[in-house]
Amino acid sequence: MIDNEDATSRDAFHRWLLPVALLAIVYLALISLQVRQRLWFDELFTYYVAQAPNLPRFFDELAHVDLNPPLLYLLVRFCQSIFGVSEVATRIPSVVGFFAASILAFFLLRRRIGSVWAGLAVLMFWCTPFFRYATEARPYGILLGFFTLLLYSYDKLYSSDRTAETSGTLRWRAGILGGSLGMMLSHTLAPFSILPFCVTEAVRSVQVRRIDWGTWAALVLPLLPTPGAELPDCPVSTPVIGVLPVDFDVIF
Repeated sequence: MIDNEDATSRDAFHRWLLPVALLAIVYLALISLQVRQRLWFDELFTYYVAQAPNLPRFFDELAHVDLNPPLLYLLVRFCQSIFGVSEVATRIPSVVGFFAASILAFFLLRRRIGSVWAGLAVLMFWCTPFFRYATEARPYGILLGFFTLLLYSYDKLYSSDRTAETSGTLRWRAGILGGSLGMMLSHTLAPFSILPFCVTEAVRSVQVRRIDWGTWAALVLPLLPTPGAELPDCPVSTPVIGVLPVDFDVIF
């Protein structure tokens, strides 16, 4: 019995623990220089909005400076409160979100092509221009993380070895809901990333001649508007006074 458990542990280590650890080491090495670079113009909005002196002022800055939802800025505010106000702390949410997306993509591919090729696919993705978003203090890194969570959960829900009738559906629907909601709280254009899943689910519903209400709820509920969620009226002449530098106030 113990031998079987040891064999299972070693197998799990070689199948995914070791590849994930190696990917983490490579990832940290690749971002080590980028994460310390000076913030560029768009990142400065994240940097300063996250430092609003109080929550009312925080949401006021969001309404007049950056119309994206508040999740990124709340995460940056949290990181700055723990690690101090710096370029690195401002970029931690993006670093974590991008890496989480990469690992979820690894597990998604591993089931189809094995750990070695899945790891190589992730490394190839890191060689593309999109890797800049791993250290950019904007919503794209965490948006990608939540998108991949939605993709992975949707794939697991309807994979060949786990259909919608199995006991694990609640977990994967929760993943779908979390991915959809996370994207909606990260970027104003998130509905365009959720739309392909809605189209896919509509086609699947026609094919199986049955509507999976639980999956539809997980996909659609985050899209429903909430009171006060409308984009604010933000004329160019609106003054931005607070934690933003004077140069930013002039721009707006």
